[in-house]
Amino acid sequence: MGGAAAAGAAGAVARARRRLISHFMSNDAVSADKAIGYAPDRGIERRLLERLIDAGVLHVGKAGTYWLDIPAYDEWSKTRRRRAGVLVGAAVAVGAALAFFAG
Repeated sequence: MGGAAAAGAAGAVARARRRLISHFMSNDAVSADKAIGYAPDRGIERRLLERLIDAGVLHVGKAGTYWLDIPAYDEWSKTRRRRAGVLVGAAVAVGAALAFFAG
């Protein structure tokens, strides 16, 4: 996958994540007794929903409803940002090493 395609895919995932989390937050679906129905429109949203359920961020309630676990979301989000920071740092270090040895 080229750089532009990868950036486009990452942007689409980020937008889907923001929409999904915003949907649950704006509907106050943050506990089992406040669970709401949710039917993803796109494949990317279905995959994200499954990923968040697997991560324990979203929980399945009664009759196909879901709710957002705020503490689990906060922890998951911190871990995701930390991992992204490490990857960016590693890429910068590799670039600097290549520039040093090439020059």
